[in-house]
Amino acid sequence: MSIKSLINIGFINILVFIPVLLFAQQTIIYDDPGASFKTALDLIEKKQFGAAQEKFHELMSKLPAGESVMRLEAQYFDALCDFKLDHPQAKEKFTKFIENCPDHSRINLAYFNLGLINYNNRRYRYAIETFEHVDPYLLNPDQLNEYLYKLGYSYLKNDNPEKAKQVLIPILNTPSDYQNAANYYFAYLAYVEEDYATALKHFEKVKGDKEFGDEIPIYLLQINYINKDFDEIIRIGPGLIEDKIKDKKKKSEAAKIVGEAFYEKDQFALALPYLGQYAKTSRRSIGRGQNYQLGYANYKAGNYDGAIKYFEKIVSKKDQLSQNAYYHLADCYLNTGQKQFAQNAFYSAYQMDFDDDIKEDALFNYAKLTFELAYDPFNQSMVALKQYIADYPGSDRLDEAYAYLINLFYSTKDYQASIDAIENIRVKNKDLRTAYQKITFMRGAQLFNANRYAEAMENFRKSLGNNYNPKLTAETKFWMGETHYRLGEYRKAIDYYDNFMVTPGAYGLEMYPMTKYNQMALSEGALGDNDKKISTLKKIIETSPHSAYSDDAYFEIASTYLILNDNRDALSWFGKLISTFPNSSYLLKSIQKKGLIHYNNNEYQKALTALKKVVEDYPGTDESKESLLTIRNIYMDKNQVDDYYAYTENIPFANITVSEQDSITYMAAENFYMDNKCGPATQSFGNYINKFPKGAFILNANYYKAECEIRLGNADSALTGYNFVISCPKSRFTENALMRAGEINFNDGDFVAALENFNRLEANADYRENLTTAFEGQMECNYRLGQYRQSIDASRKLLSREKLTNDQILAAHYILAKSALAIDSMGVAAREFERTIELTGGERGAEAKYMLASIQFTQKNYIKAEEMIFELANEFPAHEYWKAKGFIMLADIYGINGNTFQAKQTLQSIIENYPGDDLREIAGQKLNTILRQEQMEEANDTIPEKE
Repeated sequence: MSIKSLINIGFINILVFIPVLLFAQQTIIYDDPGASFKTALDLIEKKQFGAAQEKFHELMSKLPAGESVMRLEAQYFDALCDFKLDHPQAKEKFTKFIENCPDHSRINLAYFNLGLINYNNRRYRYAIETFEHVDPYLLNPDQLNEYLYKLGYSYLKNDNPEKAKQVLIPILNTPSDYQNAANYYFAYLAYVEEDYATALKHFEKVKGDKEFGDEIPIYLLQINYINKDFDEIIRIGPGLIEDKIKDKKKKSEAAKIVGEAFYEKDQFALALPYLGQYAKTSRRSIGRGQNYQLGYANYKAGNYDGAIKYFEKIVSKKDQLSQNAYYHLADCYLNTGQKQFAQNAFYSAYQMDFDDDIKEDALFNYAKLTFELAYDPFNQSMVALKQYIADYPGSDRLDEAYAYLINLFYSTKDYQASIDAIENIRVKNKDLRTAYQKITFMRGAQLFNANRYAEAMENFRKSLGNNYNPKLTAETKFWMGETHYRLGEYRKAIDYYDNFMVTPGAYGLEMYPMTKYNQMALSEGALGDNDKKISTLKKIIETSPHSAYSDDAYFEIASTYLILNDNRDALSWFGKLISTFPNSSYLLKSIQKKGLIHYNNNEYQKALTALKKVVEDYPGTDESKESLLTIRNIYMDKNQVDDYYAYTENIPFANITVSEQDSITYMAAENFYMDNKCGPATQSFGNYINKFPKGAFILNANYYKAECEIRLGNADSALTGYNFVISCPKSRFTENALMRAGEINFNDGDFVAALENFNRLEANADYRENLTTAFEGQMECNYRLGQYRQSIDASRKLLSREKLTNDQILAAHYILAKSALAIDSMGVAAREFERTIELTGGERGAEAKYMLASIQFTQKNYIKAEEMIFELANEFPAHEYWKAKGFIMLADIYGINGNTFQAKQTLQSIIENYPGDDLREIAGQKLNTILRQEQMEEANDTIPEKE
């Protein structure tokens, strides 16, 4: 009968019929055996197989040749004894017995025992072949249980799970030595076939078995995990790990399952010990998924530093896992006060397209954080906000995005873009309207400085339409007045000046005193109201007698009286100016005008006194020549021509003969010059210089020709003229010629010649402005010539001057800083770089901030250097070169501090966003160096898997 038939009849039927088969037991005793045979069987019964075998051998040696029945019985039991004694010859003996006695009554047991031998030798295919010859109905219950279990196990090992299950089924519920093992392997087969309910049922039956106790718990946990029965895992898992599972590998795997069950139930603090145990004890490096779980569990448990460590390990690829990790990593950085890092992480999450909700939120938070930090190295926040507004027009945060965008535009002085953004916002609150007032004012100021007065006025009007800041409203009214003045609308200018003066907040503004008098006076004069103009100018003198505008006021008052033909008051005010301001730039003209007034009043002696002072004290000036003509007219009016000739004999440039010879040629050239016709003027001056190389106007001609050459862009020709003037004795042109020649030399890169001219200018300067220019030129030239100590001296001289422009002050501090750095005077350099930053938000300010950071870096003050780099990005957002250099230094700092993750992020940001190839190449080289180092470390850290 086949195995299949047996199973189909059912195991219950087998149990019913088995008692009938007891005659087949190996311990059957013959009714009339020989004495030796009986003794041998008794020994087998007592499991004394060695002694029994000796008896069988003795018996077989004594049996008569014709006694075949007992001989065959003895041969069977001889083989059985070898089998029980684990003698290798047992297999051969059973095989021979089967071959020789196919019809013997013990043939079934011979096959059974031979099958057991193959099974014990792990030759499962041969065991199956042998077992399939066995009739199970002829086996006793113990033999049957053993037979079914070992046949089933052989099928299992021979990759025939279906037959294995069929054979094992009859003994699953029958108590025997094989019941637990049968249930275990039956459960295992069900598990492999994903029949988890059946597997779980049978594993539960044998979970207390000593042999399988260490194996079953992991299956129970795995099945419950597959069934998502996390509560059951949480109920049984910790106890199994603690008490039942001894194998380290299985314990590690169980910890993973229990940790993930807690994780799935959002019990993250409880998940962490188990996930951590798995990470520590796993023979393999844990993957990105496990790192993410550990990161997220730490994150949800509030252990942000721990979360950062794991999240940073999994962002090497561009996939959804990385997007999630970046997003949570950003929040971890925020919670640990690392806002700059959070900014990078949000941006990285935004750049990935796997989760739209994360992408939107990351973009918004990136831009928001950038605004809060005032830190945006490559203006990406502006791009991101524009993208957010374009991509999410229906977002509830649209107005908030516009608000951030406005501030970004404002920080980069893109006021028009800020205005456009505000005007796009649907609901404008008071804060927004206040910002609108300021931004429209700033845009108006930009346009005013660009001489675009009509557009400036439009923006000033918008600003005035939002009166939230009284001081700003007052200041806007002033600039409305200035704008109308520039447009020639003087009446409107006065109206706005008047309005400005009475506007709350105006009094404390720096333009208030100037507006109160000077601007009003100019406007009044332009309108022809000279009396009011004089009154206003006199108030300047009364209220601010030592103001920088005082001498201007004296001169304007005197000139206005002259226009009004009030010669007496004109003389009085010109006289006051001469006595009060002996160094005024108006002094020469005041003396000349005083002489002309006396001449017109026929007060010839007083006129001659004043005019001769001009001729004699200011020879070669236009005023001296004009005064000489007036003197000639006075002598002619007095009929004292001989006295005029006698006077002119002592005036070199007044030689009548020389003047008559060359005056026509010179005056023709000068007329072209005065009419601003530099083309023909240059030609005419050239003709004059060729014809009259020692003429009365040779100095003027060379100077004016040089001035025209400059205007025409002919710097080399101009330099020839200026050098001629410089070679002559000092004149009114000398200082300007030295200054111009120095500038041309400087622009040509001839710093040696330029420095010589600036040194001579210092020695010959009569005007404080020119002395300032001399120091400035010396500073620039010495710096470029590498003469840093001289450059420092010149910088300090320049800074000692009064009335320097902001640009001059800035240049002096900047070059002083750079020169000090070049001679390793770090303290001076740092102090001067800091002053440079205070003075400008431009290119030099950005460079100065970088240099300060570099000084700190060189001195290994890495924390301070890092702070300064972020300040560089915040305070100088438009200067990408210096920001990029700063971030390259920042990457070095991260590398020194062991934070290679942020070093890579920083360098990657430069590579992706910086427009220039030079620094991108440097960043790429540094990034590749880090990546190579990491690959080497990874290779060294790899632990070979144990077999």
